[in-house]
Amino acid sequence: MRGSYGRARGRSSVSACAIKRRCLISTAMRTRLALMLAALVLPGLGVVRAVADEPTATDVDTFVTSFDGTRLQVHLMRTSVRAADGTAPVIAIAHGFGEAGPSDPDGARLAGAPTIRPVLDAGYDVLTWDARGHGGSEGNAMFDSPDYEVKDVQAILDWLAAQPGVQLDAPGDPRIGMVGASYGGIVQFLVAALDDRVDVIAPGYTSHDLARDSLSTNGKFKEGWGLGLAGMGGVGLIPAGLASPLGPQLHLIDPPAITGLLASVVRGTTTPAFTTYLDHRSPARYLRRITVPTLIQGGTSDTLFPLDSLVRDYSTLKARGVPVKLVWNCEGHSLCPGSDGPLEDHFNDVVIRWMDRWLKADASVDTGPQFEWLADNEDTYRSAVAYPPASDGALRGAGSGQLPLLATGPLSSVGFIFIGAQPAAALVVEVPIAAPSGPADVVGFPRLQLSYRGRAVPGKSWVYAQVLDARTHRVVGVQVTPVPVVLDGRPHRVSINLNAIATRADATSDYRLQIIAGSMIFGLQRSTGVVTFDDVRISLPVIDPARAR
Repeated sequence: MRGSYGRARGRSSVSACAIKRRCLISTAMRTRLALMLAALVLPGLGVVRAVADEPTATDVDTFVTSFDGTRLQVHLMRTSVRAADGTAPVIAIAHGFGEAGPSDPDGARLAGAPTIRPVLDAGYDVLTWDARGHGGSEGNAMFDSPDYEVKDVQAILDWLAAQPGVQLDAPGDPRIGMVGASYGGIVQFLVAALDDRVDVIAPGYTSHDLARDSLSTNGKFKEGWGLGLAGMGGVGLIPAGLASPLGPQLHLIDPPAITGLLASVVRGTTTPAFTTYLDHRSPARYLRRITVPTLIQGGTSDTLFPLDSLVRDYSTLKARGVPVKLVWNCEGHSLCPGSDGPLEDHFNDVVIRWMDRWLKADASVDTGPQFEWLADNEDTYRSAVAYPPASDGALRGAGSGQLPLLATGPLSSVGFIFIGAQPAAALVVEVPIAAPSGPADVVGFPRLQLSYRGRAVPGKSWVYAQVLDARTHRVVGVQVTPVPVVLDGRPHRVSINLNAIATRADATSDYRLQIIAGSMIFGLQRSTGVVTFDDVRISLPVIDPARAR
């Protein structure tokens, strides 16, 4: 990239040699599509397919050799909508952990990515690849390391810049935007920070700080996710509940990652060594270097990368003057509890408009308000000028109660993490929340205040808070938040934000705060004792209806 958003970075040398889902981690072994009978096979290059009406632009399926000799499978699908000189900009789709890069231009979308055909029709070539350790690529998955996966993308950019028909900003510098979710979102942040050839990014359902707000929250490690990720990489197998029609795409992951995941599960908190490992890969470490326009999409039902992570990414970039937009969809690493609305069409439209505005540099394109969201109980997207929207008070509740702490309840299993938080029927402190007088948008971070006392062994632990929609008997956003407590017999107070939510309330709403002892996401209670909540106060943020549409 050359222009007002970049800075020079080094490049590596290279030799050329679906389904619509709400759960981003996939598993099973991908079946490659049969090649067209008319396909032309070129030695050392791969499979080349002619694009209708554009003989100089051809689809390419090949392998690119990265800096350390690892061969990466790459797919380049060409648009028939090209400039007078036969070139087109490129949108690269980065896949999630356990997936592989799609190669069928008419296939269904990966979650967190646009459908390929509309992108081609909009005048973009589409680049996909199998990250190392995935699909047809060699090597081990290194957990989005700047020393491996980022250098892999740089090698692919070198190769891409040499392909006929690719629009260039300068020799060796393709005109390129990136999009993708989860694992494919993290790598976008890192590549954009470390290589100025990337012009626009659109990460979704991804992290800010892997150690502190993704794999753990408020100091509590997500044991369900830790076991699931370690199991995927340790044996190369994924339970049937995670199966994808694309087939098993993950080989092995970096051994220190497996060790760190399992050790943190045993400990209940992220180990110091694993924290260091994750910090090297966390977007939080690199955001200050990013200057390219960034579209961020978050999932209201995401239990691995909750909205908190995306809000931090958005706020950091916005404060630095980077062009940025934030969209909340009902999608992510857990099942949407309600309707996902017009998700696919909206996702495609938002991404293509963002790329038209910034990758094609078309100032006439309207990318819409800076913040859009879909409540998890509605079918219509709403918007505000920016995040956070202007406040119009809160829905409040107050109460008290006593909670036994026992090592009983739901286990942390892979199946449960994809379902997300569920209502508690027993061993729960429940506080009713007042309904609004009329329609109200509840958007943002609920605020919880506790005055409590109790005794337990061990004396330091967590309880878990969630907001229940009693009318539907669903936990809002399937989100649950660990709340640290000290149970030494003395009185204590804690004030804390719960995970962000988006829901539509009205005068008949029946929301309730639930405080429970264990979580399917975070694991069983590790202390034995009892805690008395003398005063519980909860407030759900309501936005100003005059500022929303």
